[in-house]
Amino acid sequence: MVIDREHWEKHFQGYVVYDCAMMDPERTFYVLVEDTPGPHRDPLPRTRFVFVRAGRPMDEGRFQESEVGHFGFTEMAYSPSAIEFVAVDTAQHVFSYDRNDARIEGDIPGTITGTNLHSSCTKVVRVGSSIYTVGWPRRVMVRQGINQWALVDAGLPIPRRVKSGNQDDLVEAISNYTFHDLHGFSESDMYAVGDAGEIWQYDGSRWTRCAFPTNEPLRTVTCADDKVYITTLRGHVWAGRGNAWKLVCDEERSIPFRDTAWFAGKLWLGCDYGVWTLEGDSLSRDTLPTEVFLVSGRLDGSPDGKHLLTAGQVGAAMFDGATWNVLWSADEM
Repeated sequence: MVIDREHWEKHFQGYVVYDCAMMDPERTFYVLVEDTPGPHRDPLPRTRFVFVRAGRPMDEGRFQESEVGHFGFTEMAYSPSAIEFVAVDTAQHVFSYDRNDARIEGDIPGTITGTNLHSSCTKVVRVGSSIYTVGWPRRVMVRQGINQWALVDAGLPIPRRVKSGNQDDLVEAISNYTFHDLHGFSESDMYAVGDAGEIWQYDGSRWTRCAFPTNEPLRTVTCADDKVYITTLRGHVWAGRGNAWKLVCDEERSIPFRDTAWFAGKLWLGCDYGVWTLEGDSLSRDTLPTEVFLVSGRLDGSPDGKHLLTAGQVGAAMFDGATWNVLWSADEM
């Protein structure tokens, strides 16, 4: 365990994990959300960012905490080139933490060309050494520094319904045209997936839409082992590349996967109910010990590919390819 009861009560009690990211086995970062009893988000639950340096003594800088009240549904990723963690919420508020400071930055610019509408962010990911955000409508941004973001939109059309000004068109557009995930073999070979079975491939200069056999909404994408793995809203798993795709697992789930990752020669899939691995044409939870499964859900791999971090609402664990280590668990506190 990287935390004792005293520090758990100080930094984690009353909050649940929403996302996680890692720099290396000793440095991990968590987005926590206030565990409020009501179903409504008015006012927004508090969001807390907790950075853990497991190599430091418990009372000497092991934990660093920042808290905000205006972030909602916040995703995060780590950049090895900038040596920083970056978190972005749906409204494109930005929080970053590097070797020098933790800060709230200016919002990501979000005005959609030709309209008075603003884009939104659904996920923050690392491809290569860079951090990207994806969202609505068919939005891809790359981070270029503190308060610096650039559109990666060559070949990505703004849907007509977004620009028409018609209310019915806008309602339909809000329900469609959202990118939910992005991953790549490199920054010049990336895939973005979204609503209505949309897959777009980036070749380093331009996006091109890929043919796909279904219009089911897509939720995650992972590029590995010379294949692109995609999961859908209903939990189906597809594999392929370019315009060639095959359904490899047709098991349906009540909630979609939120993260997928390639680690130790397997595809790992995480959701609010835990983590599974793809074994042939089926999903298995046998890879995880029970005590790990209970604190699993979100996924992030270390930049060097040697460790896998998973975090559920009540804890976190790490895997080195051979041994699991529970980092902390609210049930144990």
